[in-house]
Amino acid sequence: MANATHLAQIQQGTTVWNDWREENPEIWPDLSGADLRQQDLSGVNLMRVNLRRANLMACNLSGAYLSEAVCSEASLLEANLSEAYLLEANLSRVNLTGADLRGAYLGRTNLRGAYLVGANLEGADLRGAYLVGSNLSDANLTQASLTQADLQNANLSDATLVGVNLMGARLLKTNLQGANLCECRVYGMSAWELKSTATHQSHLLITPYNETAIAVNNLEMAQFLCLWLNSPTLNTVIETISSRIVLIACPFNDQSRHLLAALERQLGQQGYAAIAIDLTPPLTASFATTFLNLAQIARLVLIDVLAPDRGIPPEIQALLPQLRIPIQILVTGTTLDTEAWEEPLRSPWVLPVQIYRDPDYLLSIFQERVLLPAESRAQALQGEKG
Repeated sequence: MANATHLAQIQQGTTVWNDWREENPEIWPDLSGADLRQQDLSGVNLMRVNLRRANLMACNLSGAYLSEAVCSEASLLEANLSEAYLLEANLSRVNLTGADLRGAYLGRTNLRGAYLVGANLEGADLRGAYLVGSNLSDANLTQASLTQADLQNANLSDATLVGVNLMGARLLKTNLQGANLCECRVYGMSAWELKSTATHQSHLLITPYNETAIAVNNLEMAQFLCLWLNSPTLNTVIETISSRIVLIACPFNDQSRHLLAALERQLGQQGYAAIAIDLTPPLTASFATTFLNLAQIARLVLIDVLAPDRGIPPEIQALLPQLRIPIQILVTGTTLDTEAWEEPLRSPWVLPVQIYRDPDYLLSIFQERVLLPAESRAQALQGEKG
């Protein structure tokens, strides 16, 4: 039960409360069970305050300071916690349904069993947060950080996870049914026994910031590649597997983003697994090794060149003679400068260049003019090897 003196102070508003806290730094206020619903407490200092089972429904706590606060089993239904600071706060079993947590800092926060159904966590920082058994169904986590977060048994069904940083996160028996998992960083993430996979998965980045960017279109492939790239001894196992991997090399930018996502979807519908590698200059020192390693497990390579007048980047051109799989070059535009392309087209592994005027046109001809000829060449080469 709340301390009557402490309750009287908070009911006078943020300014009076903050002044009182500054004058009495040795006091850790007790507001447990207090009814503070719909109050305007923006910018309030609630550091280390006991708010267990308090009613803060629809309360304005934007910009509030709740570091190490105890809010377990409190009601924060539809509360405004935008830009709030909740470092190491205890929010276990709290009700944050429909709450606004945009830009909030929840580093190492205990959210075990918390209800965040429909909550808005866009841009929130949950690094190292403990979210075991939490319910984040239909939540908006766009551009949020979940690095090193523990999401064991969490419910993320129908959640929006676009651009989320999941590096080092733990997903064990996590429910991702209907979730939108696109353009996320998943390097070092573990995902085991997922109860259901995300409905929308694309452009999942599996490399750290300082290395050549590599993207895949599902979590299973992400985990496999992370393991394989760091365990060369797996090559002997991989060579025994019938490859259905298509390596796509193109710059990662606004011009290619939507086309790349569409190609990944179309390849997935045909039973292929797409791996995309970034060609945005300048290429890193590790690019050549990474590209050749990925090519070893690929059935074919697609190289999309967005600047046809420059030809293939020299770093890629130098690697073509080392490949022994079909290579399909895609060029945007209407004509081809044959002089710029003379050298790469000498390779017996390179198929005739496919020119496309726009992404919609490429998608309409992709099956007939790109995928089928490349697959036919792959089968022929496989027969020659046999």
